[in-house]
Amino acid sequence: MFNNASPPGPTRETSRQVVTPDQTVPPKVEYENRVFTDIPWGVVNILAYIAFLATGFVVVGRAHPIHVTLEDGNRGLNDYYMADAEQCCAGGNSGTVCSLYEDRINGSRRLEGITFSKFDGDEGIFDTFVEAPMIIFGLISIVLAVSLIWIVLLRFFAKPIVIIVEIAKVAAVIYLGIVQQETGTRVICFICAALMIGYIFWAWKKIMFAAKIIEHSTIAMKERPSVFVGGFFIKIFYAGNAALFVLFFSQSFGVTEIQELNGFCDFVYPDYVMRISIFWSLSYLWTLLLFSQMRLSITSAIVGSWHFHPE
Repeated sequence: MFNNASPPGPTRETSRQVVTPDQTVPPKVEYENRVFTDIPWGVVNILAYIAFLATGFVVVGRAHPIHVTLEDGNRGLNDYYMADAEQCCAGGNSGTVCSLYEDRINGSRRLEGITFSKFDGDEGIFDTFVEAPMIIFGLISIVLAVSLIWIVLLRFFAKPIVIIVEIAKVAAVIYLGIVQQETGTRVICFICAALMIGYIFWAWKKIMFAAKIIEHSTIAMKERPSVFVGGFFIKIFYAGNAALFVLFFSQSFGVTEIQELNGFCDFVYPDYVMRISIFWSLSYLWTLLLFSQMRLSITSAIVGSWHFHPE
């Protein structure tokens, strides 16, 4: 007896399958066969960040700001430095410390009456965030607005934007060549512009393909809005790490002592503060690179899940 039944046709599930499992990357993390150096470098990174936090909070605990807001609302020398300033300036010395000490004793305010600015007492640049927090709010608002506008523009005008960017780069180099005074510099700028134009013609297909990929990615953002959630948490990591770096770096200026140097009393920062600041900078850069790779991993995983499996 023969089975004359026709072979089963493609089901809805198989008809929607864009690629077979062996043609794509499985959605899992390959953690078993990792390179040996991954674990040691991961441990080093963790230890470096622990050292970043430990040294930072130690410096914050030892910091005493030079300028403080007094009871009358004016800003003057911190009480913490008054005794050392009095001792250093007692011998007829002069300098920044003595000037601040005399202003505090006499009850005067530096540059008073010259300007209406809040920052008229040699404050550091980071003190502006304390005195005027609306600066941070304004900058964050601008970044969010520009980001949203940029995504919308890339969604509908990816190709024109890519073309305009390439033209703008060439135009900028040509403009630099025009405004230069030396002939040699002009020639170099014009040669660079010519090379850039040649590269654009040579890589035109790649540039147009990049524009298509950009437009494709913006569609993926619409279909997979979870990419914004992942990006939001990465941005929190970015902002938190930056806030710690600014806090540690700004507070390091408060770790100082008064010393007399050739008849001048001045604030002297310990050598270890400078070395720690260098370590903070390197650790901060390393952490930025790590967050950057995390951001790319999250984005590629979410976009790839839609690209290979759009159902």
